Amino acid sequence: DNMLVTPTGATSGMLQDSGVGPVVNYSAFSAAGALQVTANALTVNGSAAGDNITVTNGRVTVAGDLPVNYNTSASALNIMGLGGGDTLTVDSTTGAVTTPIYYDGGAGSNSLTLTGGTATSDIYSPGAATGQGLNTLVIGGQTESVHFVNLAPVIDNVAGPLVVNGTNGDDAITAGASPNMVSVNNLETITFANKTSLTLNGMAGNDSFAITPSNISLGGGTIDVNGGTLGEGNTLRV
Repeated sequence: DNMLVTPTGATSGMLQDSGVGPVVNYSAFSAAGALQVTANALTVNGSAAGDNITVTNGRVTVAGDLPVNYNTSASALNIMGLGGGDTLTVDSTTGAVTTPIYYDGGAGSNSLTLTGGTATSDIYSPGAATGQGLNTLVIGGQTESVHFVNLAPVIDNVAGPLVVNGTNGDDAITAGASPNMVSVNNLETITFANKTSLTLNGMAGNDSFAITPSNISLGGGTIDVNGGTLGEGNTLRV
């Protein structure tokens, strides 16, 4: 089943099984571990206003509301920002968030921040349309994946390497036009910190790369540029 939870305050909220079962309203619960949800998939709703939402392994907290604790064996964790300008922070300080996250920022200007821990692999792939994409990280041997739509910036502060993929079409990939920022066409940008290397993959198509190294901080690490398919008209401007 997919359990839907809508926190409504520091001690209250409501939940419903699969959107069709009876609505369960809860109130007068205050401890951080008071609400435990076990389900195949979990959806946590924000509000019509801007929300600050934090996900750690096994817990979702909408700032000011009672946390939602969930089973990490769930097949999906859906975060719905709904209205307002929402921020989602995925905090891996105590370990990777192993339940696949699907984040829909909804209306407004919404952001995603990845923080905590050290990754051995960190791959950012922008989606087919503006505001869409996927971040996949490996932290402590565990995979963390965040799919998103309706997003403005992606901010990645997790220590370790970073790979940014282009699309299979013709891409304009820019790194360092703004400090520690990479953009692919007009798709969602990613801004980063604490990275040890940066790899840009053009994939297929005729890709153009523009790099300003002085605006990229990697602690002495390298920038690797892979044009993609041999024989294509790939260009590099530094």
